[in-house]
Amino acid sequence: EDLPKGGFVGKLAKDARVALLKEELAKRLGVPLEGLNFAVEGRDIDDEKTIGENGILEPGPAARKAGARIVITFLLSDGVELGSVVARRRADQEAVERAEAERLAKEQADRET
Repeated sequence: EDLPKGGFVGKLAKDARVALLKEELAKRLGVPLEGLNFAVEGRDIDDEKTIGENGILEPGPAARKAGARIVITFLLSDGVELGSVVARRRADQEAVERAEAERLAKEQADRET
């Protein structure tokens, strides 16, 4: 599965840097850390800061209990592909190469008989 339909849900402590969340998501997606960017409400957020330090209003206890969440959008940098896409393409290429090698081996065997 490349990406779940509902996206990802994560929790981050108030004093935790956004970089911790980014590291986990990069691992899950199989992309380099520098190929992933976060944004909230259309503006980039600084990985080295906490959510609050980035100027993002955190929902209070009542709002959290009611289901309020901070929605963080992630973007892949130009040229960065999900690890699952790269793996699928590699497997497809290997299958094509195996089939070609088998075809050539059969042709060689047919000529020798």
